[in-house]
Amino acid sequence: MRTRPIALTLLVLFATTEAPARAATPRSVTHEDQRDVMVTIYNGNLGLVKDVREARFPAGTTEVQFTEVAARIDPTTVHLKSLTDPAGLRILEQNYEYDLLTSQKLMEKYVGKKVRLYQGDGTYHEATLLSTNGPIFEINGQIHMGQYGRLVLPALPENLVAQPTLVWLLRNQTPRPQRVEASYLTGGITWKADYVMVLNAADTLSDLTGWVTIDNQSGATYKDAALKLVAGDVNRARDPRREARMLDLAAKAASVAEASRDFQSEGFFEYHLYSLDGRTTIKDNQTKQLALLTSDEVPVTKQLIYYGAQDYYRNAYGVPISNQKVAVYLELRNSQEHRLGVPLPKGKIRVYKADRSGSQQFIGEDWIDHTPKDERLRIKMGDAFDLVGSRTQRDWKRLASNLWEVEWEITLRNHKSEEQTVTVVEPVPGDWQILASSHPGEKVEAHTLRYTITVPKDGEEVVLAFTTLVASGLLILGTLKLVRPPRPKSAPPRGGVTPRVAIAAPSVRPERPRTRQLPEDRAAIARRLGRTLLDRAVQESEPGRRRTLIYRAIACLNRGVEAAPDDEPLRDTLTAAHAALWNTYQQIGLERLAQEMPWRATALAPAEPPPGSVARATPALERRSV
Repeated sequence: MRTRPIALTLLVLFATTEAPARAATPRSVTHEDQRDVMVTIYNGNLGLVKDVREARFPAGTTEVQFTEVAARIDPTTVHLKSLTDPAGLRILEQNYEYDLLTSQKLMEKYVGKKVRLYQGDGTYHEATLLSTNGPIFEINGQIHMGQYGRLVLPALPENLVAQPTLVWLLRNQTPRPQRVEASYLTGGITWKADYVMVLNAADTLSDLTGWVTIDNQSGATYKDAALKLVAGDVNRARDPRREARMLDLAAKAASVAEASRDFQSEGFFEYHLYSLDGRTTIKDNQTKQLALLTSDEVPVTKQLIYYGAQDYYRNAYGVPISNQKVAVYLELRNSQEHRLGVPLPKGKIRVYKADRSGSQQFIGEDWIDHTPKDERLRIKMGDAFDLVGSRTQRDWKRLASNLWEVEWEITLRNHKSEEQTVTVVEPVPGDWQILASSHPGEKVEAHTLRYTITVPKDGEEVVLAFTTLVASGLLILGTLKLVRPPRPKSAPPRGGVTPRVAIAAPSVRPERPRTRQLPEDRAAIARRLGRTLLDRAVQESEPGRRRTLIYRAIACLNRGVEAAPDDEPLRDTLTAAHAALWNTYQQIGLERLAQEMPWRATALAPAEPPPGSVARATPALERRSV
């Protein structure tokens, strides 16, 4: 009679222990519950995934497993919301389970525990797994190394998942089915643009095709996904909270409507967003290509450019520099008039051209940056084979500490059967001026000199010769000594005060006279350049810049006086330059004094000298430099 109550008690205890276990089983939302997926891919190995799934959650607090997410997910960027009842669903806790189930992980969980090793005849040995490195087992008190039969584990360990899983603790108000959207950022997925250009025989028109190449190594497959691509340099902060804010910004992109298989471009913040009309499946560990654009008969311009270097104007070269390459570029404009006019994302462009037999041959490739519409695009193809350039430094003189006069001769030879136009680009440092040139040049930028040269065919050569005066930085002319300049007898008194004038010390010592005199035309060049610099100094309002210009003018005028000692106008201009230099230093000192001690600046300011006095160096400078 007692066995029945005991059995009943055990049955009740079993039922009461099983009920909480079943209630504690988390609700799994799998890939089969997926109703929509949208993927936005960025250039910098980053993707935004919006996964919409439909599920029924019980009312109250429940644990939910959201399985089959990307293996390279950033868990700090996960955002969950209910599309059916946004106010009724709330997240209390979130976990990311990424301890994936592998054979190595299983063995690590059973280190120090009993396992079975089955033999080929069906028998087995009870063993203790000591280490996974080998592996190493203990059987009947003996240590066995290596595999000793087929390893069988008694049960699946806890905390191991077959796929990356998001686990949420949710509080739900309604038990009816609802759609939830999980958004997150993931790494391992990126895209790039690849372009193919085919030139015509005359190198004037091209057919351009653009492709989108997607590389998915995120650890997830996105089936029938709405695809968006963001072109632009998106800054990624290392702070996870700022990454979450960027997720909120990117989540505002519009959904994709099903249509054709073309990409539609639109402005998005400071970037460009390309949306695929239609849907596509992006498999894990897959490289997919989609057509981006196609345009025929796009006008192109071939450019042949011969580049120089800044060091050519600061150093002396004793031997000619021969067999320098002439670079080949293709330039096109991204405009509707040129059959384009769409934003082009950065990528690699490969160029082909048909040979005489009609077979397309690869002729070069280059990287292009993000190019908005109506902007120019330049593609470097390589170096020309039949065009050769060489340069010879005919003369190089150092007129002052930072003043050079350089004469270059560039020779271009064309071995093609038709004439070619070569653009010579010379990067000239510092302040410079062309003194003489055999061909007309153009100053396109502050430090760039450009020539356009037509080179005849069949090996004929063209010689470009030019002389450049280059000044760099502040000219140091030696130690300045203060002297009293002679006063004209007719000059009125100046209150008994004679201003001091800075005179540059001679750059040549008297006991070591120069053995070589400058030619007469060198004096004329120095006179003209010195007066030009003085005119610029008169117009300059900033004292520091005016001081630099006067220094350079004095350097040129000193060389002119050495070449023509009897040139009185040249000496008068040099005297006026020294006086202007002193006044400029005086002005700089007063301005500095006014900043540091304003109560003394007014008292120490020099009185206005009488008209006609030599102390007013600026009017004298204006008269001498005319």
